[in-house]
Amino acid sequence: MINAIYTYLIKLVYKRSQEKQRSTHFADVPLARFNDRLKLSQRYQVFRSQNGIYQVQIPDFGRKHVVNLIEHDCDCRNFYEYQSACTHAIAACKYAAEDPFNHIDWKFSVKALQKTYSHSLVPISIKSLSSKKGVQPLKVKRQRGRPKTKRIRKGDWKQKPICCSLCGVVGDHNKRRCTNAPLANGRQQRA
Repeated sequence: MINAIYTYLIKLVYKRSQEKQRSTHFADVPLARFNDRLKLSQRYQVFRSQNGIYQVQIPDFGRKHVVNLIEHDCDCRNFYEYQSACTHAIAACKYAAEDPFNHIDWKFSVKALQKTYSHSLVPISIKSLSSKKGVQPLKVKRQRGRPKTKRIRKGDWKQKPICCSLCGVVGDHNKRRCTNAPLANGRQQRA
């Protein structure tokens, strides 16, 4: 299995190092994602404030986002996450007659991609590896207690809402702490 994974990685690194990119400046995948955001930004409304700060409004939802082009910041937090302009920042760039490509990080350039995959992986034969005396397989220790036999299904770890059996209200109390039920007897009446 290790041999198969290593062979796959050798092929992948070689393929990516030899791939021709469509653009001379930016790699294909980040450029395609940027172009998708560029299409979405065409319908946004932009209002200028001051010193590179803009308010971008999405007409369909009425949401407003504050974009600071000088600090490369947007309150949607995608500007930081993408390391390039989000849809709101692209709309603000177009309004300010700036090139939105200037806000893409250098990590997405073709030069950075070529530098990443410039080093090739050397093939290794598994048969030629000698087993060292000091290298031993991991010791698997059996866990204490009875092993779980039932699978935890998706969503089972969430708590179910508590329903009071006296008053029938779904909330944060049960029949012991119920304040809505009539007091026939019990702790509530004695208190």
